[in-house]
Amino acid sequence: MLSKYLDQFNATPLAVVLPSVVGERLHNPEFAELIDPLLRGRRQPLRRALERGVERGEISPDVDLDLAADLIVGPIAVSLFFTGRRVGPAMVAPMVSLALQGIAPGLKARSSD
Repeated sequence: MLSKYLDQFNATPLAVVLPSVVGERLHNPEFAELIDPLLRGRRQPLRRALERGVERGEISPDVDLDLAADLIVGPIAVSLFFTGRRVGPAMVAPMVSLALQGIAPGLKARSSD
């Protein structure tokens, strides 16, 4: 799913425009109100995939699925927004593998206390 998304993302102007859009969102509440539903909607396929993983026992039921989604797509955002690198489909498998190792059943999140 992420590989296809990145193929499409990199083939459109969105790869160049998105950092500016997100930056403007932080400073313009009216724009944020317009763009936030779109940004949330783009996360839904990943969220549904994680929910199916919980149903199949592949992901612990006590995992915060929004945080899990952030862990999976976070490296894309870091590369895009902080390094300026384009993220290609070859990066997807290592990103997802590392993220999933942390949300596998039997692992407990450590408290930050």
